[in-house]
Amino acid sequence: MHMLKGIRMITNLHCNNNCKFCYQKNKSKIILPLNELMIKLAPYSYKRFEYCTIMGGESTLLDNLSEYIKIGSLYAKQTRLTTNGKLLNAANINNFKRVGLDGINISIATIDNELYKKIHGTDYGLGNLQHLIRTTDSCMNYRINIPLCEENCGNDFKHLKEVMDMFVCDAGLNVTLCEDIKGTYSVYDQFEKVGAEVLEVTDYGLIFLNYKGNKIGYYTHRNNTYNETDLVITPLGTFINWDGYCEAVGMNQ
Repeated sequence: MHMLKGIRMITNLHCNNNCKFCYQKNKSKIILPLNELMIKLAPYSYKRFEYCTIMGGESTLLDNLSEYIKIGSLYAKQTRLTTNGKLLNAANINNFKRVGLDGINISIATIDNELYKKIHGTDYGLGNLQHLIRTTDSCMNYRINIPLCEENCGNDFKHLKEVMDMFVCDAGLNVTLCEDIKGTYSVYDQFEKVGAEVLEVTDYGLIFLNYKGNKIGYYTHRNNTYNETDLVITPLGTFINWDGYCEAVGMNQ
């Protein structure tokens, strides 16, 4: 257990999107009880972990998400929320920051309306994202996660580059390209097609790229070392490896 670096907190298993790139096959209204979360973290000292990643399902569906954030910030030096961003607004973002949230990771595959519906399984919420961009400096530290699903990349990576231009070049946000959870589709070794060049390959699975003079990240599942670095606390049990949780939740086939 001494190797654990972070907490991955799965607050719930239901979602308001039905994304093709999601690892979670079985969605249900099962929630991680706060008392159970506290029991699982009780053996650890405050600020024991380097980071806490809060995710679902879709965590913003919970009325008491702030309570999970408070707990995460007690035990981790940095606490971030991973979300599809549909329910974010100025009021809840400010509240999340007040109770200890350091950053928000928003997953978006495309800015094309029709393709968004196809990939995310829901209507497009660009209005919220534009608001986040306008307030990013004064309110919250944002990161855009761009999933490298096949529909998003295609043969010419047109839609992928549109998203990167909007969030990297125009808004100056931190961006990470992400493989699907099984690493079955990616642009690994094809960065020239995106117009990016490799700057650095870390020993923990993150590749840094130069995209039009901007440094972005690319997370590949094929050479990551995070599988046994997180304490994964979920409604289905507690794991010390991400693969174990994916199997329990019914990974998409």
